[in-house]
Amino acid sequence: MNTYSSSNTELIKKTKSKIIGKLKVEVCPKCESFYITSRECEACGFQFAIDRVGEAFGEKSFYAIKDSYVSSLPSLVRVFPHLEKFLEGKIRTYLFELKRRFQLLADAFENDPRPGSEFAIEVKDLVVEMRDYKIGESYFLDEKWGALPLWFQISISEGLNEYHWQKKSQDFARDNKSFFEFLKSFTFYPFAKWILIYGLGLSLALYVARISYSS
Repeated sequence: MNTYSSSNTELIKKTKSKIIGKLKVEVCPKCESFYITSRECEACGFQFAIDRVGEAFGEKSFYAIKDSYVSSLPSLVRVFPHLEKFLEGKIRTYLFELKRRFQLLADAFENDPRPGSEFAIEVKDLVVEMRDYKIGESYFLDEKWGALPLWFQISISEGLNEYHWQKKSQDFARDNKSFFEFLKSFTFYPFAKWILIYGLGLSLALYVARISYSS
């Protein structure tokens, strides 16, 4: 169900309360009856939509999920990120929440006719994060996402491309560092060692020669 763009959600946004006498009370957005529960109107049976998507960058967004996860990590892991791999349970729960958020966004905007959305950035960043945590690229290229709007598909592509670019940059930096370490170990250090040996030998020889000449 498209809970974000449903007419129910729009009606609830337009009409939330009504002044009766001096009191401001919640009323049904369809028939304006105040005989309502948190889920439906008891007078006309109107079902209230639940906005599960929330606002872009809001408390239900990927960014809030990530902040909550990072803040839950032990301080030692935040200082030494490579230790995160030992927290398999936390990572598994985090991946479940990431997938659930992606699925929720996909369901909410399926067959959405709008050409773009304020959620496009979140979708892209969500894809990058999921790839960082080893969720395969095939997950995002599955044909079940074919009904998604163009902006959603573009955001997926941008996320995949950004991940590839980051990975190549990291690999390039690591290779350069490894090559530099190789050069240091096989050229600089032996070279410096022999300079020191020859320097000490030459200094000793000059010292001996100077003593011999003086005597």
